[in-house]
Amino acid sequence: MYPLENTKGYFYENNTTLKDTNEAFELDEYHKNFPKSYQKLMFYQLNLRLQNAKTDKNLP
Repeated sequence: MYPLENTKGYFYENNTTLKDTNEAFELDEYHKNFPKSYQKLMFYQLNLRLQNAKTDKNLP
């Protein structure tokens, strides 16, 4: 995932290391907006779970 203010993408060597931090590419609109969309989805799901926790008193 990219930080919200970042407009550059990087290639990964593996799941913990970048190939080259100097070699970046411009993100397209989808990837620029992905962190914001993911954050909205995460809070939406959290809200649903909290609402269910309030109304469902018989949960284990």
